[in-house]
Amino acid sequence: MNTKLAAALSEVRALLLPYQADIELLPESTVDMLALRWLGLNENPQLRDLAILKLVRQAEAVFMTACPEFQQLWHYPQSVPTEKGAWYAVAPILHIPNNGMHLFEMSIENKLYSLLFSRLGMKVSCFNNQCSHLEMPLDHGKVSRGTITCPFHGYQFCLETGKCFNAPGVLVAHPVRVGLEGVEVFL
Repeated sequence: MNTKLAAALSEVRALLLPYQADIELLPESTVDMLALRWLGLNENPQLRDLAILKLVRQAEAVFMTACPEFQQLWHYPQSVPTEKGAWYAVAPILHIPNNGMHLFEMSIENKLYSLLFSRLGMKVSCFNNQCSHLEMPLDHGKVSRGTITCPFHGYQFCLETGKCFNAPGVLVAHPVRVGLEGVEVFL
């Protein structure tokens, strides 16, 4: 870690100290993208969504001023709320394999979400990590040609719509949007 980044990290940690929160740099960081995980912000009853957002914007300003080489800042799961309060940043789109899936677990307002994201080109879908049959996890299922097969009972689901091909049922889906800053999910 370079000295400018270390100094910025110390300054941000000083901002977060009164709220018993912290921040960590993640190994997903690249030469032009800083990957961050916020710790403890959503668990603090003193902070409301807009106060959290204000702290995050202050931290972003510190990092971007100290380290202008970073063109993007990524907020990873255990994300901060947006102004709308329901869209959460997940990851850069390339972290979700094309014609595949990726499991993300997010804790929001003391509720754990286990979510499967799939991508076909630039189209991203998101489903609960549960088979509609017996609610067993799907994340170890086989993915082939836009279909995931439940590893427990062989039920097959379309990774674009969540519809089950060989029995009645559909996976629980969540709205997703893909923008310049990456993939976000509405929870």
